[in-house]
Amino acid sequence: MSDYEREWIAAARGAGDAIAGEDPDALRDSLRKATEARHTGVVRWYTEKKHYGFIESKGASATDLFVHSSELEEPLRAGDTVSFVIGERRGRSAATKVEVVERAPLPPPAQSALDPYQAAYLPPPPAYPPPPVVWAN
Repeated sequence: MSDYEREWIAAARGAGDAIAGEDPDALRDSLRKATEARHTGVVRWYTEKKHYGFIESKGASATDLFVHSSELEEPLRAGDTVSFVIGERRGRSAATKVEVVERAPLPPPAQSALDPYQAAYLPPPPAYPPPPVVWAN
């Protein structure tokens, strides 16, 4: 039994939760059923370079959940609506078994300040620093 399960069982006993009575196996089974419940949330941000991000979920016990690329079937992007199970990663709450429910629209491509055709007709920028002035004697 992991520390995570022990904490939940201790919390259930301390709160007087009589879901499964005093039987530790029944408590463990009810805990596993509760942790397999799927939640939905929105990706706050995700970076493919570092392979992690965060999901915001109002219905889950933790509002911001860590997500790692090992739990994904496809890369995420900010604004995606996802379905996930709350699990544990390195002793902290994290999103596991993540599936994309709805894709966020792609962000518009970055626009340059000038059209490439306009840039071809502009004079080159001045050389900095300016050349030294030589005074004749």
